[in-house]
Amino acid sequence: MNYESHKTEHDALVRQVLDVQAKYRGGASGAFSVEMMNFLQSCLVKHITGTDKAYTTFLNGKGVK
Repeated sequence: MNYESHKTEHDALVRQVLDVQAKYRGGASGAFSVEMMNFLQSCLVKHITGTDKAYTTFLNGKGVK
């Protein structure tokens, strides 16, 4: 496991959320739903079930269920 690489991915996801939030607050509500769905798909499908899931064995070994 590479903490720095994983942290970089999380930081990028946070930047995406802040970008979408700024666009929404700036009045781009029409693009908000499409952009948010794309973000959620990327985050939930690719990151959580891929990168985050790789930590399962490590975390279970530390007592996390």
